[in-house]
Amino acid sequence: DKERAIDALERAYREGAANDIITIRVDPMLEDLRGQPRFEALAEKIVPASQFRSATASK
Repeated sequence: DKERAIDALERAYREGAANDIITIRVDPMLEDLRGQPRFEALAEKIVPASQFRSATASK
């Protein structure tokens, strides 16, 4: 379920695996989690929206 998936992502982040989930904003496997407040808060910690928009705008 979505809550368990977000729990796992938060745990990975806390354990220092942010580099492993750096694609959190674009990974198609995480599409169903987008829009969930906890997921969006975690995504913001890993890749701030302003940084993400800057990176994608230059492509």
